[in-house]
Amino acid sequence: MITHEFTDNIIHINFTGEVTFDQLKELSKNFSEQRIKGDTLLLLYDLRNAKLNFTVKDYKNISDMAQESTKGYKMVKAAFVVSSPKLTAMLSIFAQLTWSRHTQRKVFSTTSAALAWLRLFNKHLSKF
Repeated sequence: MITHEFTDNIIHINFTGEVTFDQLKELSKNFSEQRIKGDTLLLLYDLRNAKLNFTVKDYKNISDMAQESTKGYKMVKAAFVVSSPKLTAMLSIFAQLTWSRHTQRKVFSTTSAALAWLRLFNKHLSKF
């Protein structure tokens, strides 16, 4: 299951249980249909309670989908909070393989560290 809420100019996205590609497609569709004010999109993905079983090719497809749904923003900053070494490794590879000038992704082990990084870009953003 994927839920999300908008707080302090950051979209907090929580993944719980087994996450499917179709759920990610629905999330991407929601992002492409909604727009926040400003040119920088800040995303906090909490994956500590998620089960992801994607291949490297799947991650590339997920990245392409995310790039398409956020193309209306000048910059996208995405922080991933994870607790398992396997997921840390996979998301670190994902962040490296899908690097672009448009999107910067970082992996964190705590929510506080992820929020501190995102808040660096939160100075001049306005709410919905």
